[in-house]
Amino acid sequence: MLLIERGWKPDQALQNIRAVRRGAVENAAQEAFVLAYNPGLLKRE
Repeated sequence: MLLIERGWKPDQALQNIRAVRRGAVENAAQEAFVLAYNPGLLKRE
């Protein structure tokens, strides 16, 4: 999530995390969550 919040595209973030730490994203549900993640939705004013 941090990489996405720092401006990475979700697919790039997944690819990088998987290259560095195998097994970090274990299943399709986790992958879907990361791909759908939108940090802008969490900001409050």
